[in-house]
Amino acid sequence: MTQAVTLGLGTVWKHVMAEFAPKVIEAFGLPPSFTLINAIPVGYPAKKLPPHKESEFSSAKIHREAW
Repeated sequence: MTQAVTLGLGTVWKHVMAEFAPKVIEAFGLPPSFTLINAIPVGYPAKKLPPHKESEFSSAKIHREAW
C-alpha cells in the first residue's frame, strides 16, 4: 500500500462480506477453494486528500504484545 501511494495511486483495505466473496472470487478468476476475507483495491484517486495531522494520532490505539 505504501508503494502504491509513492506511485500516485490510492488503496484501501476492504473486508469482503461472506455473501459477496463468491462473486469476487469468480470476477477475478480465483480458485473456488479460496476463502476470501479482504481485498485491496488499487487505483487513481479522484482527489488528493491532505495528510493526517499529528493531532489525529492516538497512542491509545497502539497495543504492544497485548490487547
